[in-house]
Amino acid sequence: MNNQVFVGTKTVNLLEFQELLKHEFIKTDKTYYFLNWVDKVEGFLPGVPEQLAPEGQIFTPQLELRWRKQGDDYNLLLLSRIGNFGNCQPIKKDWQWKHETRNAHTYPRTETRFPRTIKANNLKIKQHYFINKQTSTIHFVALTIEKKDDK
Repeated sequence: MNNQVFVGTKTVNLLEFQELLKHEFIKTDKTYYFLNWVDKVEGFLPGVPEQLAPEGQIFTPQLELRWRKQGDDYNLLLLSRIGNFGNCQPIKKDWQWKHETRNAHTYPRTETRFPRTIKANNLKIKQHYFINKQTSTIHFVALTIEKKDDK
């Protein structure tokens, strides 16, 4: 796989989505996920989720895969630093992308705008900025997570 920055979408059924989640670029020892249910969130958990929420995200150091369920299908958004591995369609065929990684600024546990169940104590959250090369406009911000002992 090349080191090409890619932004694309795809609509898949449940079986296709489950197969994509088994891909070597998603199922790594540095994969985390964040699930959004109607009544709660489950965030920054290691691995690949066993049960899919209506919305969620999977993060690795190289990509973020977002999904939203619509009917029986899942709409996917792939934000990748390693190219298109899921046969997604580019969101704009004539756009070229570049990427920057920056540290994310998180809120303290005393912040009341976010659920207290979200724990990121031993994690270092970073952000990947996906930028249109022609306009220098940031179109997407993807999360990535490192353990604090990772270098």
